[in-house]
Amino acid sequence: VYRLSFTKTGRTRFLSHLELAMALTRALRRSSLSLAYSAGFHPHPKISFATATSVGMASLEEYLDVTAAEYPGDLSNLKNEINAALPYGMEITDIQLLPYIAKDLAQSLYGFAYDLILPAETDEEKLRNIADSIENFLAVKTFPITRQSKGKTITRDIHPFIEAITLKAEEKKVTTTLRHAQTGSVRPIDIIQHVLGFPADQAQQVYVTKTKTLLT
Repeated sequence: VYRLSFTKTGRTRFLSHLELAMALTRALRRSSLSLAYSAGFHPHPKISFATATSVGMASLEEYLDVTAAEYPGDLSNLKNEINAALPYGMEITDIQLLPYIAKDLAQSLYGFAYDLILPAETDEEKLRNIADSIENFLAVKTFPITRQSKGKTITRDIHPFIEAITLKAEEKKVTTTLRHAQTGSVRPIDIIQHVLGFPADQAQQVYVTKTKTLLT
């Protein structure tokens, strides 16, 4: 099994997960890597992703695992082959051959790191308010939020899922590390609206980039 890390930036951030998977599968098929396929009437390459990234969100680090025969050449050459067949904005950044006992991506996934880029017009007063909001969040042990999901109102405590959150005022940026668990996670939009205090009609003005996918 090979573990590949890749980016999804520029226009490719608007690809759906299915479109992203198709682009990567097509590029892998065009490379000299000998892919393993599933059995049955419609065999498909054995490829698995860490998670599906939201449409519209840029990411500097995504992962997928590919089952294939051992590649005889230099993995840097294989990386170049795959990248040559990917659309602009998607790029394989690393390829590793996993040891036999390695955990799969779903078991390894720990969380994500994000940059929340504040609007350029964010002034000193707004930055102070954001700093106060983050300080208030860090001072409490629980932070329940309410949101609508499938026609139902759901209240849940997001505090356990937020491992770190920091305002970098000079860069007009908030960095945050969010845990992913079987019991759920927290979305960047939840941070923007409920922790940073952006109204729903202004939340989309904050540009979100996933900077890391954290594996154990």
